[in-house]
Amino acid sequence: MSRWSLRLRILVLTLAVETATLVFFGAVAYNRSRKQLLDSLDDQIRDEIETIVQLAGAEAREGGAESPAVKGLLRLFSTERSILFQIRALDGRVLVQSPRLNGEGLVIPQELLSALLPGESDFLDLQWRDNVYRTRVAREAVQLPSGKQEFFAVVAKSRRDVNGRLERLLKYNSLIGATTLVVSAIALWIVAGIGLAPVRRLSGEVESVAPRHLDYRVNCDQLPSDLRTLGVSINGFIERLAQAFAHEKQFVADAAHELCTPIALLKSNIQSALLSPPDPVADRKSLEELLSDVERLEHLTNSLLALSEAEAAGGARAEREMVELPAYLESLVAQYEPVARQAGVTLVLEPMPPVSLQADRTMLDRVLGNLIDNAIKHNRAGGKAVVSVHVLERAVEICVADTGPGVPPEDAPKLFERFFRVDKSRSRQRGGAGLGLAIAKSLCDAQGAEICYRPGETCGSVFVVRMPRTEPAPSE
Repeated sequence: MSRWSLRLRILVLTLAVETATLVFFGAVAYNRSRKQLLDSLDDQIRDEIETIVQLAGAEAREGGAESPAVKGLLRLFSTERSILFQIRALDGRVLVQSPRLNGEGLVIPQELLSALLPGESDFLDLQWRDNVYRTRVAREAVQLPSGKQEFFAVVAKSRRDVNGRLERLLKYNSLIGATTLVVSAIALWIVAGIGLAPVRRLSGEVESVAPRHLDYRVNCDQLPSDLRTLGVSINGFIERLAQAFAHEKQFVADAAHELCTPIALLKSNIQSALLSPPDPVADRKSLEELLSDVERLEHLTNSLLALSEAEAAGGARAEREMVELPAYLESLVAQYEPVARQAGVTLVLEPMPPVSLQADRTMLDRVLGNLIDNAIKHNRAGGKAVVSVHVLERAVEICVADTGPGVPPEDAPKLFERFFRVDKSRSRQRGGAGLGLAIAKSLCDAQGAEICYRPGETCGSVFVVRMPRTEPAPSE
């Protein structure tokens, strides 16, 4: 059903509800009619049995099967073919019965006869000659000069007429229900088509949206109220899609711009070397410049490749291992201490409690290494770069702070964008390719971690990497 059209779903579900409703009320009407017909039949049998009891009393007083009362009784019920009667003594002897029985008798369960007390009666259904009879058995008594005489009076009336009426009622209800469902299906199909016309129009308009025409927006004011939320969602999706296309276009432009500079320098140095007369010293200098340009180009392409791999990883879980954070950070900080000394920056690792977490060590190397490298590069001479750890209940925060010039407030939201540099001159001596923080953010996203920036308390910048914990925080 999940692949059915919305119009067909509405039709099927509505018809299902309508069918259930028709069946319910049809069953209620059928049972009510059945009860009324059976109650009417029981009333008729009750009247007939009262007549039989009166005539049976007269027969008992006059005596004999040839008495006028008995003859009147036989004559009365011989013309009514749907009624059978029988009068029995308490010992089971048949005193009088309908001529149609031809001596066969009506088989009454003995347990029913035994359970009846004087003046009581009961109803049951009996089968006689392939027909069902509604039967009433009553235990009655008449007063004779010799004393009270008790007997069983039995009256049975055929249910053929009642059953016929019920069958006709059932066929009538079924025909009416089927006709109603067919008419409803046709009407619902037409009405659903009219009701879903705005959805079809909206679908057609959205299908016409192409990458070069992402300025289209759904006019929500012209949509029905229950479709406006969908229109707003589509507009939001197109807006995000347009931003993604613009982002990718800007990325390609920035990447081309970044690649043009080292390639142009390579070309210029090669042309210069070819046009200059052979000179070992000048040739060596040209080769050193070419090597520098190649290294810059290699660094840029590696950064682009790393960014592409990080974004392609998405939410995929890399292979993780248990990392003892104090020992790991001591080793990492030790790797950058020579670079810090050369730049005149003091690199400090603050004491921390023993803590471990499940993480991808390669991801930590790249993210934290980039942050420490930035803290050294973008610092002042004689400044400090501080690495610290804060253990929270469900996370571990690794902070890298510096005492450099910091980031202007208007540039802070763009720090993690690709090719963004705080220094507008795009100085390659300090700013690199502007991909380091973008790579760090993509790697953190892929690992379920977070990275954020906040200004230092007095100066500089603080970058925080928040990693989820896999064990409870140590008690202090």
